[in-house]
Amino acid sequence: MSVLSTNSSIVVATADDVLRSMLTGFFERLDFVVNLPEGRAAVELAICEDHVRMIVLDDAIEGAGALLAKSRRIRSRVPVIMLVETNAVNAAVEYMRDGALDCLTKPVDFERLAKLVKANMMLNVNDTVDMGEPQRQLSGYTIICEIGGGSMGVIYLASKGDQRVALKVLRPTTKDPEEREEIRARFEREARAISEIRHPNIVRIHEYGFSESRGVPFIAMELLAGIPLTDFALRHSATLDYRQKTRIVLQLAEALAVIHSHGICHRDIKPNNILVDSESKVTLTDFGVAYIPGSDLTVTGEMIGSPAYMAPEAFQSPRIDARADIFALGIVMYEFYVGTHPFIGRGIAETAARINHEKPVEPRQLDEAFPPRLQIMLGKMLRKSPRDRYQSMSSVIAELNAYLDDVSGRGTGVWSRSLLDIRIAVLKQDWL
Repeated sequence: MSVLSTNSSIVVATADDVLRSMLTGFFERLDFVVNLPEGRAAVELAICEDHVRMIVLDDAIEGAGALLAKSRRIRSRVPVIMLVETNAVNAAVEYMRDGALDCLTKPVDFERLAKLVKANMMLNVNDTVDMGEPQRQLSGYTIICEIGGGSMGVIYLASKGDQRVALKVLRPTTKDPEEREEIRARFEREARAISEIRHPNIVRIHEYGFSESRGVPFIAMELLAGIPLTDFALRHSATLDYRQKTRIVLQLAEALAVIHSHGICHRDIKPNNILVDSESKVTLTDFGVAYIPGSDLTVTGEMIGSPAYMAPEAFQSPRIDARADIFALGIVMYEFYVGTHPFIGRGIAETAARINHEKPVEPRQLDEAFPPRLQIMLGKMLRKSPRDRYQSMSSVIAELNAYLDDVSGRGTGVWSRSLLDIRIAVLKQDWL
């Protein structure tokens, strides 16, 4: 099945004959015309052609960065995919900052490339979210392509002037005029509260509002170059030790402490909402189901959040507090530290049952070198009852810092009374 008519072309620029052949076959099977310019001058001319719908540039060709920059100037709406070596992380980050849609490592993952092509070539904004505005425009933003989304809405790569953003457009949930007006007021209150937060580990919101024609809510956020925490862990599993992982977790805990101090509960802490860049800098994203006191926009009586990372109480009611985020962080940490999810089942029902009733395997049974202090901390974070967990994220931060002090030789060696009690429980093989 073709993705586009054959008068649409793909520019593929690489000096690698084998890679060129593989990419040509891939795109021709999708009924694209493949343009294979050789040399920098030829690539520059190919970029200018009217029917170009995607550009694939190999980092190894002469002037790859300059070619990317030129394509952004003269074909800003045409997505560019950069091909880089596995260890070229810094170059990939720079390319993303300079406007590349994505960077694929060589050898090319063609399944991932297929997803990128599908997302960009079959994009029809009005079929995805009824924004009511022609020509892929929304309140001054030019929609470039869809880059994510879920039940709450769709996220687009968009631009306004020279600025590129991640534009989240919320899906309409009702056709009733009065209900829509109520949702509009609550959305504005929530978006304002979140946009006022400024922290290096929290995604920055540039603007929020409603489309001019139909009043569809949108949020324009900073475009980030990081990758989800799970992908980061897979890429660096051989080089990250527990201390390095804890430093990453600490950034996340500090971000959550800040939003909690504003009375906001995130309610959807999971690896896909945690981005990590090449410098191990963490950014917490996606406040689409966050709960703010006094606002009921996301409280519908239905289950809110991602089941595999929800606290037991969240399966009963969406009105939860910061302690549910602490439980979710505990799941994320467990998975990040030992490489396996503590409760995952074969479906939502089984996962929910395990979260509510079962104890996960002790980390030290999976890895004898797992730090006892971290196991004790995870044990308290994953308690079934909110009152048995840490009562604030600041307590979690204190324990993370205490562990880092211990491994760096700055620790006092003194355990708090509550931790002594938990340590005794761990020794009795009852870590939760």
